[in-house]
Amino acid sequence: MPLSFVQKITEPFLFKHHVVLENLPESILVRIHERFKPRTFSDGEVLFRQGNYAKGACFLRSGLVKIAQSTPQGQRQIIYVYTVGDLVGYRHLLSSEAYSMEATAVGRVDVDFIPAELFVQLVREEPLFAHNLLIALSQEFSVWVNRMTFFLRYPVRTRLAICLLTLYKQYAVAGHQPPAIVFSRTDLADFVGATLETTVRTLSEFRDKGWLESKGRRILLTAPEELANAAGSI
Repeated sequence: MPLSFVQKITEPFLFKHHVVLENLPESILVRIHERFKPRTFSDGEVLFRQGNYAKGACFLRSGLVKIAQSTPQGQRQIIYVYTVGDLVGYRHLLSSEAYSMEATAVGRVDVDFIPAELFVQLVREEPLFAHNLLIALSQEFSVWVNRMTFFLRYPVRTRLAICLLTLYKQYAVAGHQPPAIVFSRTDLADFVGATLETTVRTLSEFRDKGWLESKGRRILLTAPEELANAAGSI
């Protein structure tokens, strides 16, 4: 079945962390699941803070998590929004560096927490787990490069369209039907990398074209394929 244009245009900007647990022997999966620590976070609750050191990683079972980086001058950029199946916070376990960003729950979030000790043991002792992790890291690097190039080359109108479409896909994976995006205008501006005024004005333009409906924090893409075609034409 051919990919829809929404899938084609968003695929370069979405992680594929599900590969980390693919094709692992049952013995390894049992070892991992026995050590999982279920945790729940409410909307706006912080999973980890910028500058702290990692105590483990999280597999996202439900909900969404946004990660943002702040400068000493108070500037803020939302870097990515994780969804169900994603692995959050693992890169800092591998590098033993402090978190360079903050992770916050978007709505209710359920995770399976993997303690740092177990995660490092798996990397050292289980070649297939380490191999899967390398695949995820390589793909993640491509996403970061795509996003950086995209932000440097394209205008706000195109960036907003792509960000809305990626959020649309992430909310769909999280089980929202229809996949309505629940995101504040400030967060959306921080995700797009634009001023609040420009973001709100461009949203109004998209609404006037019939591509979306909005009420408060809720944004519903009524014509995602048309929005994708408009973004793709640029």
